[in-house]
Amino acid sequence: MTGERPEDQPGWAAPGPTPTEPSPWDAPAVAPPGGPPPPVSWSQPTAPTAGVPTVPPPHSASGAPRRKRGKGWLITLLVVLAAILTMAITGTVLFVTRTLPPYNAAHDFLDDVNHHRDTSAARRLCSTDSSQPDSAVLGIGSHFRNGKTFSVNPLGVDRSGSVATVDYTVSYQDGSTRTFTLPVVEENGSWKACPL
Repeated sequence: MTGERPEDQPGWAAPGPTPTEPSPWDAPAVAPPGGPPPPVSWSQPTAPTAGVPTVPPPHSASGAPRRKRGKGWLITLLVVLAAILTMAITGTVLFVTRTLPPYNAAHDFLDDVNHHRDTSAARRLCSTDSSQPDSAVLGIGSHFRNGKTFSVNPLGVDRSGSVATVDYTVSYQDGSTRTFTLPVVEENGSWKACPL
């Protein structure tokens, strides 16, 4: 062994055998007939299966097709607005025709009593009380003794046909308040106070 050079040794630095078979990772595996499918190679892209539809990639946010919005919301909005408008008109008509006449009659009579316009207040009395106007006016006038202001509540009108009651509140000098009710009746198309 002495004197031999390493390169003279068999197999040293000699080229290896040339591979004759390709590596299993170089080509896709083929399944034997009737056998299980071959393992999927991650180095090779798989072809789509025949007969299975491919799903296109989703559109981007900017290129996505816009969904058409139906007109149902517009119809619903118009119906709601029409209903609100109808209720507002109906409420206004009912207030003007049913609530406002007895309210105005009570307010005008109480204003005359509060300002000591007894003759004008007596003309605003119903036929039953007009025969004794002093008692009617003085009875209501007692509510205003030491009173500073008064207010008639439009929501305090309770009407049933040609008869109604109207609530009014008197504020006194000492800061207290009291609420009273004034009966009014409709006679010959005019509303009159009927406190007795």
